[in-house]
Amino acid sequence: TAIECVGKTIEFGSTVRAADRFEAFKPPYKAVEIQGRQPRGRLKIAGAKLDDDNRVLVLATDPHPRSVFYALTLPEIRAQNSKNPGATLDLSYDLSGVEASWTDGEGDAENAEPTWTAWWPHFDPTIVRALTLGSHAFERRLASLNEPGRLTLRAQLLPPKGKTILRVRSTSDLIKAEANFEELKIQDVHDLSVDLGSLGEPIDVALTFKTGPGRSKQEWHLAYRVGDETLERAWPLERSLVPWSPASPPASSEQPAAPASGALAGGDFQRGEKVFFSEEARCAICHKIRGKGGEVGPDLSNLTERDSASIARDIAEPSATIHPDYVPYTVQFKDGRVAAGVVKADGADAIKVFDNTAKGTVVQRSEIAELRPSATSIMPVGLSAALGEAKMRDLLAFLATTPKSSKSRTDADADADADAKKR
Repeated sequence: TAIECVGKTIEFGSTVRAADRFEAFKPPYKAVEIQGRQPRGRLKIAGAKLDDDNRVLVLATDPHPRSVFYALTLPEIRAQNSKNPGATLDLSYDLSGVEASWTDGEGDAENAEPTWTAWWPHFDPTIVRALTLGSHAFERRLASLNEPGRLTLRAQLLPPKGKTILRVRSTSDLIKAEANFEELKIQDVHDLSVDLGSLGEPIDVALTFKTGPGRSKQEWHLAYRVGDETLERAWPLERSLVPWSPASPPASSEQPAAPASGALAGGDFQRGEKVFFSEEARCAICHKIRGKGGEVGPDLSNLTERDSASIARDIAEPSATIHPDYVPYTVQFKDGRVAAGVVKADGADAIKVFDNTAKGTVVQRSEIAELRPSATSIMPVGLSAALGEAKMRDLLAFLATTPKSSKSRTDADADADADAKKR
């Protein structure tokens, strides 16, 4: 099963769900039409393996650039009572949850490498136990709380709009809380509160607890209240995102005004082709069109379905709309170095970072401290001005026009067969 996963893709988007591949009928409703226009992206699965006890499938993929839904199909997976050997499992997931890391040992282990790092569905271990009951991997890690060490829980919290107060109550030994908490200790209970603001923006929160014998039944709980409410609610699952997740698609700058259509007319297709592949424009370094060019950026072969004004706007303001498959990242290394570019998986243990010259640098995943999506495209700004109006018109004619002499391979083969029959 692990081998069969490699090379397959994970689809993502705000309207993506498991088993979308079975959808054959789409009702003619406005809501369905709007959903169909939502962008969808794909991540490549570059590596797959089973953990030591063959219970958990671990996938190495391209980075997850959006806090949306992801869906994949796992081949040759079947339910315990299924008699269909060809059954598959359609799975959907999102980026909600908490990053939990535990380091064993007494004393100060703050700078030590974690013994294990894993995803948890919530900060509260009581909720984690309830939601993962029967999972050997979770049971094994929860059992670590009986051993001397320290557990750190990190997440981005998404408070509802309105003044929100977050409250953490803990009977465990709280070592560290990162989020400007105000603490009040009543007997053996830590009572922390923090104002998360009123705009609904994500807040980075980290809590570190001491673990060990006798502490396994000690717990911590998260609750919140909004505005002048006195009622406190348990923190919802969907309002915690893993710390490396973008809380929303990267913010785009304001769209520039579209040029008048008349100003884009009069270009020459053949001159535009030379501009596209020239050293001056360098479009083909990153982009492919009609089977020729690079693969760092999106394939531009389908631009014939768009108008010249929108294409010109994308060239003038490349960061206004970034294709979800080509979101750039900032890569922070553990030794302090920083790299930026489009990131793709390079096998199970490495990634490749492509800069705006299409140069790819291989980085081992073990060297990465943080991977964050960026709102700035690696495509340089100012290309329109550098080329000038005449070359821009030619370039747009090449990008937005289907070659008159072009025929699909199927049509050409059909013509050849017809000529052969005539002869």
